[in-house]
Amino acid sequence: MADKRIFPNDENCAVRDVLSNLTRKWPMLMLMLMLMLMLMLMLMLILFALMDGPERFSALQRRIEKISKRMLTVSLRQLEQDGYVKRHVFAEVPRGLSMSLPPWAKMWYSL
Repeated sequence: MADKRIFPNDENCAVRDVLSNLTRKWPMLMLMLMLMLMLMLMLMLILFALMDGPERFSALQRRIEKISKRMLTVSLRQLEQDGYVKRHVFAEVPRGLSMSLPPWAKMWYSL
């Protein structure tokens, strides 16, 4: 009585199914990881640019090279929503907007 062993060449192999699913999704996982790292780098660049003091939107865009207007807008909104950046709107025409770090973040910079 010979027992039937399952080898990787067999279609019903559980290990083969897991490896197949993992390798199929691996490129997408790597792409997502790379995009997350790029976004974190962009957020860090914005925070470092604001360490010296409040900056207007256009000054931030000039200071951080090769960042698009949309990417800067999305990043600043995310940082503001998370509480890492304070937004100051000036009552002038055209409307002025300045971004700065909150007091607790400035304290970290002094360390």
